[in-house]
Amino acid sequence: PGAAVGLFEFIRLKRELSDLLGMEVDLGTPDALHPALKEDILKEAVHVA
Repeated sequence: PGAAVGLFEFIRLKRELSDLLGMEVDLGTPDALHPALKEDILKEAVHVA
């Protein structure tokens, strides 16, 4: 939390996670979520560290 990640690093991380998990992943930040959907999305989110 709170770590800054550049666009290219973000894309690389998304691709790497997809490859490791063998499925498409959605990667984002809580601030990017639509306020009306944020609570429901965060309930289903899988946090990784």
